[in-house]
Amino acid sequence: MKPSLLIREALAERLPNWLWFQLIITWLTGAALKEQLLPKMNWYVCFIIALGSLLFGVLAAYFAVSNDQFVLVPLCWIFTLYGMRYLQLVIVHNASHQNITKRKEVDAQIGFWLSTFLMIQNFEHYGPSHALDHHRWHTLSTDKDPTVVSLERAGIKAGKSVRCLVMDLFIALLSPIYHGKALWERLKSYFYSASVKASVVVIAFLFINAVLLAVLDPIGMIIAWLIPVTVLYQQSALLRLVVEHTWDMCPETRRSREDSFELTQAVFLGSEPPETNNVFAWVRWTCAMVAVLLVRLIVLPGDSGAAHDWHHQSPRGDWPNYIAQRREQVAKHPNDYDEIWGYRRALLASFTSMSKR
Repeated sequence: MKPSLLIREALAERLPNWLWFQLIITWLTGAALKEQLLPKMNWYVCFIIALGSLLFGVLAAYFAVSNDQFVLVPLCWIFTLYGMRYLQLVIVHNASHQNITKRKEVDAQIGFWLSTFLMIQNFEHYGPSHALDHHRWHTLSTDKDPTVVSLERAGIKAGKSVRCLVMDLFIALLSPIYHGKALWERLKSYFYSASVKASVVVIAFLFINAVLLAVLDPIGMIIAWLIPVTVLYQQSALLRLVVEHTWDMCPETRRSREDSFELTQAVFLGSEPPETNNVFAWVRWTCAMVAVLLVRLIVLPGDSGAAHDWHHQSPRGDWPNYIAQRREQVAKHPNDYDEIWGYRRALLASFTSMSKR
């Protein structure tokens, strides 16, 4: 039995076995029990939830600032970031694979307008680059991979020790220089080698932001929208990128698509609950699970962590039901899938592989 099933079964055995509660645990960890029935999801429900979370977070933060309730702002940011990151990591991502409505032009429009609204990389660049450079088995985790390019831009480069890589990550997360460069790269994509439509639309969005900043409470706008869509978004994106893949020692030795399977893995979240009735042990575990919830919402929403290996093998799969889909495929082809339990372990595995290159 794989480690994920052992941990997931422990969560079922030592926590209340109510149907709704175990569904929450499945969503939180990203791992389902072997015979667990899962609700069927549709892409538009996922989209509405993400967009609603984003709008609620922005409006709630704005009104919290306007009423001097700054203590509520971090909570509002969680809703905002979840919406932003889900829209990018799941909706825009699947739009690049023509895997939202299954109609190429419609999906291209969804990806374009969402990307422009969030002022992330121009979809005209992201879509082809993601499909051609990131999903090809012989370029994955090489210098041609956009993920590797983004990490190197942040100063996180292969060949360093794990300790140095961790330090580089912390520096990038807090560096005004990195965030300035990252924001510039996002905006630049709408003007360099971009269509007239992309340039005009992003200018219009920037103008709307400037007008709202002048008309509304500027402090409220900065805290509720501008900080999340720039610095916080980029911090969340970087924390995702560093655990997205591992690296192999000699990419030139790959001979088939199967050779790249080991570079992708599912990242499940959480830990086994205590076997004791000690109150302090349960308090520590509860605090750890709160941290897991934050990672699940703002770093690894949707299928971005718990089914990333499945996505690379089925890029046009039924992503709204990724947990059930991955479980089914693992049962059929267990040797083609890998997993790791916990964000910290995933980070260590990624940095360890990078340090050996």
